[in-house]
Amino acid sequence: MKRPESERGFTLLELVVAITMIGVMTGIAVPRFLGLDESAEAAACRQNQGAIQSACNMYLLDDANPNPGQYPGQIGDLVPRYFDAEPECPSTGRYAYDPADATITCGDAGHRM
Repeated sequence: MKRPESERGFTLLELVVAITMIGVMTGIAVPRFLGLDESAEAAACRQNQGAIQSACNMYLLDDANPNPGQYPGQIGDLVPRYFDAEPECPSTGRYAYDPADATITCGDAGHRM
């Protein structure tokens, strides 16, 4: 059945879909414009560094440590006992690790602990 010329317009479903799409695009775009994604990456990176530091301290005191009283030689030694996979920085990917004192640093200057 054809509608009269005066009754043409959008259905409620079409309007809901269009408004939903605009909302999703806004939800993606606004945080990027405000720089929230970068601060979230920095916070996640600092959290990862803290978790690695804690795991290194547990490794030092662990009875299963193959080198009692020593920190792990690399971050990968903490897998699978303390981590499912080796933690990575959300932006740069890798951490620098000093086994002498279990110092963890990220290559991104904004991600320092």
